[in-house]
Amino acid sequence: MRERVWLLDLLVALAVFLYNLPILPVYVADGPRLVALVIVSVGLCAPYLLRRRYPLAGFAGIFVAACVQLVLGAALIPADLILLLAVYNVATRYRWVLSLPVALAVVIWLLFAVLPRLGENFIDIGELLSLIALIAWVWTWGTLVRVRRDYVASLQERASQLEREREAQAQIAVAAERARIAREIHDIVSHSLSVVVVMSDGAASKVDTEPERAKSAMLGVRDTGRSALTEMRRMLGVL
Repeated sequence: MRERVWLLDLLVALAVFLYNLPILPVYVADGPRLVALVIVSVGLCAPYLLRRRYPLAGFAGIFVAACVQLVLGAALIPADLILLLAVYNVATRYRWVLSLPVALAVVIWLLFAVLPRLGENFIDIGELLSLIALIAWVWTWGTLVRVRRDYVASLQERASQLEREREAQAQIAVAAERARIAREIHDIVSHSLSVVVVMSDGAASKVDTEPERAKSAMLGVRDTGRSALTEMRRMLGVL
């Protein structure tokens, strides 16, 4: 369903349009204006399909169709519900600096649609205020959804940042440990080679005059070399 979110928008637009269609003859009697109002209803519902990619453009198309509706003499029709959905959509996508003027534009449109007919047993002032409150509630709801979405996104970004920092610290710790082991290997090799050199010099100087001491020194060279190799293998295994 996430890969076909446009299908949900299409179903909503079709549901509003089909619900609105049989009620239109109540608002206009003559045929040409009725056909024009059907076209306006399509203009109200079709731009809703743009709401995910182009929220402002979708709202603009719906709002223009609603203004044409007033020119045709139809104050309020069921398809105008799309205006509320468009206000909610814009409020969930943009900050109040941009979404609030959209909500105010719908309120002004509503006033132009209703005020000239207040004395014609159309809707009373209480119902008008209820509609304005409904627009305000939809805008507030959308704004709260956007704020919560931004908050969750900031938490996810913070968690990702902490994870990256943790990985960086782990890499630094590994590098530091490797450097420490490398220093220990260097110390072992340097110390062992120094001992080997000294003992080899001693053995070389005594090999003719004191062969036993020379032999003992060479055995010490052997043991030192073996010990150094064992220690190097252990450290390299850790590394």
